Amino acid sequence: MYKKAIIASTAIALSIGAGMVRAQSADSAWYGGIDLGRSRLGLGGGDFDNALANQGIGASSSNERSDTSLGFSVGYLFNRNFALEGAYTRLGEFNYSAAASSPAADTISGKYKAHALSLSGIGILPLPDCNSCIVSSVGEILKLTDTDGDGKYDRKEVLFSGFGSRDTHGMYNSYLLMPDGWVYACHG
Repeated sequence: MYKKAIIASTAIALSIGAGMVRAQSADSAWYGGIDLGRSRLGLGGGDFDNALANQGIGASSSNERSDTSLGFSVGYLFNRNFALEGAYTRLGEFNYSAAASSPAADTISGKYKAHALSLSGIGILPLPDCNSCIVSSVGEILKLTDTDGDGKYDRKEVLFSGFGSRDTHGMYNSYLLMPDGWVYACHG
């Protein structure tokens, strides 16, 4: 039931967002995005057992390891070479339970939530044609091209996509155009 509500809410938000994008003028420096994905938890029952053992409790634990993630981002393009982008992602809610055997038999259960909040400075690399640049946005690397010379992009091309946003503190950055014609970047 909960996952159906998330999917329905996301579909509504995407519909509204698409209408808002169409309503924006070409001069607008604000932009936004919506993310929908799947989170996978790297902790297992053994990790909970070890944490409980440190407290003197012997237990056999289990936990949920995946959930739907939902996020949004908003940014402002200050000039053709720099933008500032903020993002929030709800990574999920994960249930756990443990059957404690010592010091006394008992059941321990609960839920924990994971969220991510980030603020990123986005450097924009102008390309040699002086009309295009490469931009990173959460989940994508884009090529923006100014086709009419007004200093604003008119064409957006997704060069790469599908990057995760699980660890957003050090996304792809530091683009460098090398003599071989390739653009190199860092991640982290």
